[in-house]
Amino acid sequence: MHRVPTDLGATRRRGAPRVLAITEPTLPPAEVGAWVEAMADAGVDAVQVRLHDRTDHELWRAGRAAVAASAGRLRVSINGRADLAIAVGADGVHLPSAGVAPERLAHQWPELVLGLSTHDADEVSAVRALAAAGRLDYVTFGPFAASPSKAAYGLPPGPAGLRRAAAHGVPVLALGGIDPSRVDAAREAGAVGVAAIRACRDADAARRLVDAVRLAFPAGAPAHVSAITARPEPA
Repeated sequence: MHRVPTDLGATRRRGAPRVLAITEPTLPPAEVGAWVEAMADAGVDAVQVRLHDRTDHELWRAGRAAVAASAGRLRVSINGRADLAIAVGADGVHLPSAGVAPERLAHQWPELVLGLSTHDADEVSAVRALAAAGRLDYVTFGPFAASPSKAAYGLPPGPAGLRRAAAHGVPVLALGGIDPSRVDAAREAGAVGVAAIRACRDADAARRLVDAVRLAFPAGAPAHVSAITARPEPA
């Protein structure tokens, strides 16, 4: 992997974001930087770079562009690839539910902000100890509502499923079918924030979601956020 300059961002914020924007899987790598800048302008506090069917070099270019465009204004995570996150100087990595064991990654790269996809309360329960130890920053849980990208998971667990998941004390972001009209329901079910693809497709859509989140959640620092630390120099 290439070495990324170390002046692309000065801080890493641990914990769960209020709004996690996820790239459309088909977004061209060349457009990732502009999208991240648009998310920062909209007030989003974290992005996840998740692209399908791309070479390692394309993913590296997209990750590097995301980090550069963030300019320290939001947090950047790479989907599924801790090695790539380290190489581009990203803040963290987001693991799919069937990916590398989060315990292993947290041990090997403790400096990375760590997120995990979950789809039922048992999966959330399984990582309680990791979250309690401060080694898992958040999980996404869903689908919260019907969503084209989550259709393979069957009927959405919805607010009731989210409520059961949140009862385990792990910071949970509602994902799947999220739009401004569903933010209140997500909060009432126990979510500490939301994650979205379609609702963050562009700056205008993301701004509407951010506005809804700011109204629904208490003012101040995002829930479950701890210290801000220096972003280490990537190897």
